[in-house]
Amino acid sequence: MAERTRLVKGDRVRLRKVLPYTDTVYFALSWNTNRYREKRDFDLDLSMVCLDEDEICQDDRYFIWYEHKVSPKSALTHSGDNKKGVEDESEGDAEVIKIKLDKIPDWVKSIVPVITIYDHRDDQHFGLVDNAYIRIMDNNEEEKLRFSLSEEAHVADNVGMVFGKLTRMNDEGEWEFVAVEEGSNYDLEDYIELYGMTVYGVVKKYAPHMLKDQ
Repeated sequence: MAERTRLVKGDRVRLRKVLPYTDTVYFALSWNTNRYREKRDFDLDLSMVCLDEDEICQDDRYFIWYEHKVSPKSALTHSGDNKKGVEDESEGDAEVIKIKLDKIPDWVKSIVPVITIYDHRDDQHFGLVDNAYIRIMDNNEEEKLRFSLSEEAHVADNVGMVFGKLTRMNDEGEWEFVAVEEGSNYDLEDYIELYGMTVYGVVKKYAPHMLKDQ
């Protein structure tokens, strides 16, 4: 395997430098299974949202999560929900989103991977999550970039995390990845609202079964 680049918060990388021959990118999330509290798995969820220049999602079909796995033209495709993480890297990635950059609409100026903790109301937070990282792979699923959660992000207030951001640099198909590591107390519903969508509308369209208990 070619040498990978390990990123730290604030790093910026032009994708063409590490992915010169493909418009297909894989974003993978992994974390270790819960080693702190017996029989209570940590369920981290990887979502991906396409944003315009005002950081609003103009079309909620381009908000990909475990209940809505494929966007129009298969520009983004989610691998599915992993509810407990992995024991080690030999098990592979927990959740993966495939991005076809040449299929992303022109209105999209950035693509943001968001990680949330499903059961955060049950005293779970990133301060207890071990070895969380995202990695970016090429069309052959060979790792090119890795960004691991720093110690600064392991705090009890963080139940949501924007690991980074893919930013469109120009109209010639150039993109840049920025390592952000922006923790918050937001859950998935909060991020839906932050990016200009409505929780009820998104859930009703893609996961109506989640409304049965309401």
